[in-house]
Amino acid sequence: MRSMAKKALIYKRIHPHVIRHTFTTTLLYKGADLKTVQALMGHSHIRTTERYLHSTDDRKVEAIWSLKIGNLTAALFDAFRKDYFLKSKLPRIKEKGYIASGND
Repeated sequence: MRSMAKKALIYKRIHPHVIRHTFTTTLLYKGADLKTVQALMGHSHIRTTERYLHSTDDRKVEAIWSLKIGNLTAALFDAFRKDYFLKSKLPRIKEKGYIASGND
């Protein structure tokens, strides 16, 4: 495993659990349902699988923006961006084109 990581130019310590974690997280990120991932990973409790769910600022914004239901989307987005958590991310969100420069 160490030699494969080196060939891939990965210099941090790689072990089987890292690969398992990456696989599980990627399945969930790509939209696989929780029950399917639970079965694939052999977890007896759904709570164990839920630990692999991660939510990022960008995914939250994309979820709201994907609604695309006119003025309601804008209202939801305005409410969401007022959250203290998002204020520090506004420059990156503008950069991605989710909101116009003059709307903050």
